[in-house]
Amino acid sequence: MSIFTISVKNQASYSANICLYQVYDELRNPSQVTYVWLSAPSVPHSGTVKFSWDTQMGFWWGNNLTDLTIKNMSIRSGQTVEAALPQLNEITLSRETNGGYLFSNPYPGKVHDSYTIMMDTSVMTEGPVLVGLAQNGYPVTAIEAHPNTRVAFQQQAQLYMTYGFLNTGEIIDPDMHMDYSVKLDFQTHSQLDVAISEKNQFRVTNTSMSKNRL
Repeated sequence: MSIFTISVKNQASYSANICLYQVYDELRNPSQVTYVWLSAPSVPHSGTVKFSWDTQMGFWWGNNLTDLTIKNMSIRSGQTVEAALPQLNEITLSRETNGGYLFSNPYPGKVHDSYTIMMDTSVMTEGPVLVGLAQNGYPVTAIEAHPNTRVAFQQQAQLYMTYGFLNTGEIIDPDMHMDYSVKLDFQTHSQLDVAISEKNQFRVTNTSMSKNRL
């Protein structure tokens, strides 16, 4: 399994978070949300921030029920199950009799080059449940769950970096942040060096390591 690394040298005019997010542009669903996948606080001129990860993907479901009448109480639940192409690339979401949700064990899907989630007839239409993908345990994208529905996610998303005040797991609007982001291309390299200038602009400065093909 390949390991990917980004090293960021920050010379921006203010302190903020360096954030990574993934865009699944082939997913045409009006309920789609994108999450900040990884983030780290950064102070300008204080050294290098480094992100490293592998390519382990997972199926993810989650909800977020917030009762604003009880001291902003937040109730969250969810599940992540490891996925693998092409042998374990499909999974089924069901609603148990007690109202909780549960993934099946993953199994080989009919479409070998994508990750597929099947929501069976027990899934509640009005339930605030999202299904999607996680990478290294952190959600990257999701859609609303609906009964008797199948959704397929493409194998590779486009990875972007932005600089702001979002944290890992928070929802980000790619359209609003695209002008303030840089696309990171790992097609031929496994390591990228990125610089944030004093004008708060990104620049990929080095792609020194050729990508290992395992």
